[in-house]
Amino acid sequence: MQHEHLDLFLDAMHRGDASSLAPHVAESIVIWSPLVAEPFRGKSQVLAVLGYLLKLRRHSTSTTLCTETPISPSRSG
Repeated sequence: MQHEHLDLFLDAMHRGDASSLAPHVAESIVIWSPLVAEPFRGKSQVLAVLGYLLKLRRHSTSTTLCTETPISPSRSG
């Protein structure tokens, strides 16, 4: 069994490199969150959410993050 995509995806997540995630995410991806009622659907919506979460992680010790407006990915994507 090959894990190349998974390994590269996880490496990008650990590095906080959202731009490297795209080749390893399917167009038809669906991610459910315990925080919202509807799932995030499609590559563009999921990448936007993952990018925002990585941004939160990078700035988790920054007080300026509290004043930023969170993304609101389109539910149509």
